[in-house]
Amino acid sequence: MTSAGAALIRVGQTEQGLGESERQYIRNGHDAIIAPLQRFLEGEMRNIMRERKILENKRLDLDACKNRVRKARAMQMQPPVRDDIWVPLVFFFSSLCVSSVIRRMEWTQERYWTRLESSPTAVACSVPRCSVDATTDVHTLHT
Repeated sequence: MTSAGAALIRVGQTEQGLGESERQYIRNGHDAIIAPLQRFLEGEMRNIMRERKILENKRLDLDACKNRVRKARAMQMQPPVRDDIWVPLVFFFSSLCVSSVIRRMEWTQERYWTRLESSPTAVACSVPRCSVDATTDVHTLHT
C-alpha cells in the first residue's frame, strides 16, 4: 500500500466516524429535545388550551359580577325613591282619565239627545227630553 492509499483509507474512516457522530448527534437531539416537545404539544398543550378557555370564561364572568356589584353599590348610594310622591301622582293621573271619560260620555249623551230631538219623527211627535220622573209621569197619563 502506498502512502496515498493509506491516507485515503484514513480519510474514509474519519469521514465514516464524522457521519456516525452526526447521526448520533441528530438522534440524541431528537430524543432529548424534539420528542419531548412533540409529546408536550400533542398532550399537555391541548389541556393547557382547554384550561385557558375555561379561565377566560371565568374571567369574563368575574368581570360581569364586578359590574353588577358596582351597579348595586351605586344604587345603594342613590337616595331612595319616595313612594309618598307616587301615590298622589297615580291618583291624579287616574282621576284625569276618569274625568276625561266622563266628559266624553256627557258629550256623547248631548249629541244623542240633540240628534234625537232634531229627527223628523221627534219634531212631528214633539218628544221632549225628559228625566226618569217625567217619563213615568207621561206613562201614567197615557194609561
